[in-house]
Amino acid sequence: GNFKSGESRYLDYAKKIAEYLAKYHFDRASKKICRSSTCNEGRITVSANYGVLDDYVFFIRGLIDLYKATLEKRYLDLAIELQQVQNDIFYDPKDGSYFYSDARVSELIIRRKEFDDGAEPSSNGVSANNLIDLYFITKNEEYLNLSSSVVNSALNRVEGSLASFASTLIAAGKISKGGEYCTTAGVCI
Repeated sequence: GNFKSGESRYLDYAKKIAEYLAKYHFDRASKKICRSSTCNEGRITVSANYGVLDDYVFFIRGLIDLYKATLEKRYLDLAIELQQVQNDIFYDPKDGSYFYSDARVSELIIRRKEFDDGAEPSSNGVSANNLIDLYFITKNEEYLNLSSSVVNSALNRVEGSLASFASTLIAAGKISKGGEYCTTAGVCI
C-alpha cells in the first residue's frame, strides 16, 4: 500500500492480520507457528500442523515491513522473537542455511532446503533479507553473520541462471552496500 498518500486502510489491514497471526497462529509456549486456521460461527480453530520455513520467513517479513511503516516496536519485537525460533528449529550450522521443515517433526525421512526462487521468493532468500534488515535496524552482528552465511550457502549452489536466485542476490547487495537503511515511514536508521 501507499502509506505516504494517506491510504492507511492497507496499513490497518496489515496490522489486523499481524495481530490475528500473533494471537492465533504463534504458540509461544511450544515455540511453533501453526499452518492454518478456520472460523466457524465465530469460533476459531487452529490446525495442529507445524509450520514450515515459509510460514516463519513471510510472517517475519511482514512484521519487519510493518515496523518500517509504523516504527511500532511491538512488530520489531515479535519479528526478533520469531527469528530466534526460526534459527533454533530450522538453521543448519554445518551448511549455513535453513531447512524447509521443522527439526521437531520426527516422521520426516529427509529435510530439504529451498534456494531457487519460483512464483515466490525462496525461503532462504527471504531469510537472508530478513536477517540483513534486522541487522540494519538493530545493529546486532549475529544477524549480519547469519545473512552472509545464508547468501554464501545459496551462491555455492548456483548452477545456470542467476535469475532463479534473485531474492538471495538482493540480500547480497544489501550486505555489500552496507550504509544507511531508510524506513517507509521516512526515518533513516
